[in-house]
Amino acid sequence: MSIIFIFILTKYLHQQHEKTHQQHKELLLQEAVTHFETMLMLRHWNAGHGGVYVKQRDGISPNPYLIDNVLRAENNTTLIKVNPAWMTRQVNDIINKGSSRYYHITSLKPLNPSNAPDLFELEALNYFEKNADKQYYYKGIDSSIQEKTLPDTYDFMGRLDTKEACLECHAKQGYEVGDLRGGIRISIPTDKYEKMIELEDVNYDSFFLLIISLIGVLLTLVSALLYLFFKEQFKLEKFNQTLEDKVEERTQELNNININLEKEIENEVLKSHEKDQLIIAQSRQAAMGEMISMIAHQWRQPISNMAMDASNMIVDIELDNIDKEEFKQYAQGIIKQTDHLSKTIDDFRNFFREQKTKETVLPSNVVQESINIVGASLKSHGISHEIVCVSEQEISIYSRELLQVLLNLINNAKDVLIEHATHDAHINIIIAKEDESIVIKVCDNGIGIPEDILPKIFDPYFSTKDKKDGTGLGLYMSKIIIETNLKGRLFTTREENETCFVIQLNV
Repeated sequence: MSIIFIFILTKYLHQQHEKTHQQHKELLLQEAVTHFETMLMLRHWNAGHGGVYVKQRDGISPNPYLIDNVLRAENNTTLIKVNPAWMTRQVNDIINKGSSRYYHITSLKPLNPSNAPDLFELEALNYFEKNADKQYYYKGIDSSIQEKTLPDTYDFMGRLDTKEACLECHAKQGYEVGDLRGGIRISIPTDKYEKMIELEDVNYDSFFLLIISLIGVLLTLVSALLYLFFKEQFKLEKFNQTLEDKVEERTQELNNININLEKEIENEVLKSHEKDQLIIAQSRQAAMGEMISMIAHQWRQPISNMAMDASNMIVDIELDNIDKEEFKQYAQGIIKQTDHLSKTIDDFRNFFREQKTKETVLPSNVVQESINIVGASLKSHGISHEIVCVSEQEISIYSRELLQVLLNLINNAKDVLIEHATHDAHINIIIAKEDESIVIKVCDNGIGIPEDILPKIFDPYFSTKDKKDGTGLGLYMSKIIIETNLKGRLFTTREENETCFVIQLNV
């Protein structure tokens, strides 16, 4: 069963990893399309004026391939005609000299020999000839094999069809309106995208190893306890030895199992600690580190309960007080606690679930979900909390992003209360409806925010914590999420000796 679970988890993480790689490739395509459409707008502007005339100067001579390529002005100034194709080529030359990108206008029947296509461009133009409905061509467009790495240069071509204005110069070549005229080739270096993919690979490997380690600890603990119970039950029914001999024998075995289990737990905790240090060192994984801490708080009580049930079973054996019904109750208690651990895993896995579409939710449900995650951590530090729902209404939002912001605000409040050892520490969350908005306030009775740092709290990389405890990105990213992604507002107020962070969302 555990192997199947790990396989499913591995498959899921791999799919998310592949999606990230594909997104980087889509970004390359979008960048190339943007460059191409910008060039199209320049050509349309030129074509809309029937070509433009520029003053002759050194380095610019009349284009021999154009009709009416020279115009004499009244002041005896020579003006040279620049049509869309020639203007495109001159702009390309400027870009090619001043940047790492490469532009080239080409055609299957070029008037200017320098516009002749190379192998990639010929391949793209032939593709357009066979596919009249296709606007773009780039490497791998017909390939069913997903490339694992990017080439050094991303080659792209956008299609140019014959317009009415093109016939002035190209009608003699046999072109008609709507025919494939040629294309603009754009080549973009992929080094920065390759570096982004390499960084995602490192983060993926670290996250995968961490999850596998946590699952290993849980499965080892549950398997050992269940093994202990069924083995004892089987031994008691099978053998007719005296109870004293059996108790002594089983007790020794239990001691050996506990010693081995303690060593395994110590090894796993050590490995988990080493991975935690790596995650802390990577600012992009800071939120994941907080989630692991919260999992530990959620699991501590169920694990203690399972250990207590197992101890009671041992005591009954030693006292020769074996009751099958009582043993059954102990086993049911262990199963109940493992169900709770499984639900906890689902809660935290949902936190990291990717969300691409909005969903209609009650804000109070999202608030309660955040308390489900951090509640054990608050309780362990002696911090009380209260949710006050004055009024609310369903809203359509990215609920995972709102959950992330709420966790940031609650954890910040918790850290302040712990740091200053606040007496009777508490956190209040108020949900209310004001006009056409839903307002969520996260308030604490800490020392408040000093006036001199109040204007800086939403700045990136600004933190009042030690460098090892804070990245300075929590409030900055929270503000970005609320005001950019959720189209709301995030600000802070001081109300009745409490510091409040206010989330305002449009209904």
